Amino acid sequence: MEKVYTVEEGVKKLFALRKQVLPDYEILQGKRYKIIKWNGKSAPLFSFLEHPKILGLTLKREILGRPCAMTGYSVDNAALDALLFRELLIAENCFCSEVNKVTVFRSGNSANVTAKFENDAALSVSLHAAGFGDNLFKHEFFNTQGMISNRSVDTVIPQQALNVYTASGYEYFTDSNYALYGLAPSDADEAVAIYAVITHGDALKDSATAERLDRVVDVALKNVGKCVVKGEDF
Repeated sequence: MEKVYTVEEGVKKLFALRKQVLPDYEILQGKRYKIIKWNGKSAPLFSFLEHPKILGLTLKREILGRPCAMTGYSVDNAALDALLFRELLIAENCFCSEVNKVTVFRSGNSANVTAKFENDAALSVSLHAAGFGDNLFKHEFFNTQGMISNRSVDTVIPQQALNVYTASGYEYFTDSNYALYGLAPSDADEAVAIYAVITHGDALKDSATAERLDRVVDVALKNVGKCVVKGEDF
């Protein structure tokens, strides 16, 4: 199996596997997310939506029906505003609904967030901008029909994708995408996101979503402890 060492190599491989032409593109680092530019277009790059555990939640959301509630936590080396943006976007994708009320209770680099969505779904999430380390997260869906989680119920640290026991001892591998063998999970997510945006993404819709949630995050963090409401505050 050919090993992939960089995101750029991974993107080239994805296009080659599908016999598609890869256009020239550029990745820029924005305040809360990366931006991709290609063929005169630009769009935000939401790599975290391509994470297998997040995709799993999105695909299974219909099991519980709506409305439902989601609880969770996220610890990362990103800034707190970037974490809040990410969690609201994940929730909107899982709920298929836009946020209309948000309250942030903040203490330094940590925050507890509650949010309500237009279809009456609810979110409660704890965030911590650690300044170092890898992203750790857990999300759980609840309603009267049951619960879905992207972690084992009593697990905080994620299991690795492959766990191998050999005569020489225990080894583990983080690879979760066969085509992108060798890439760290976050890099694999980015390669898949780049391919998805270029080939079948909706740049205008994604840009509008990013601009809207940027406003929500700005207003919520400027009004800590206050419930900010769509149509009144953002």
